[in-house]
Amino acid sequence: MNVIRVTILFFVTFIFIGCANQKQIDVSNINPKVILEDDSLNSWLEINSVNYFKREDGLLNVQASFKNTSSFNKKILYKIQWLDENNFVEKTLLSRWTFKELAKEGAFLINGISPSSKTKDFRIIIRLDPDDNTTIKHNKNFNN
Repeated sequence: MNVIRVTILFFVTFIFIGCANQKQIDVSNINPKVILEDDSLNSWLEINSVNYFKREDGLLNVQASFKNTSSFNKKILYKIQWLDENNFVEKTLLSRWTFKELAKEGAFLINGISPSSKTKDFRIIIRLDPDDNTTIKHNKNFNN
């Protein structure tokens, strides 16, 4: 009986020592409402905030704040997918890909209002513009 207890104690101790060496993942910047379709966006696109509220007329108002932390202008495409009470995507013209040019080290906002009062949630999907060559040829400021 003592051999079994010692063996169990040994394995439990071994498991705890193994778990102590693993790195913890920092989830403070992960926002489930924002989906980045390209892993490279994580290296320069900072999510500052995602705010939303239900208006008096029942529509959902959304505003997300981001920052291009790179030293280059960037091009992205984004869209807001509006979800119903069953988490299905609502078919609407308001959920289309929108082009955005981002100034180097500049902040920008994504704003949206849901298409109906039946909307219960949303997702913001961001992807790189396939025509982006890492830098924009001109140097205009495209913050908003």
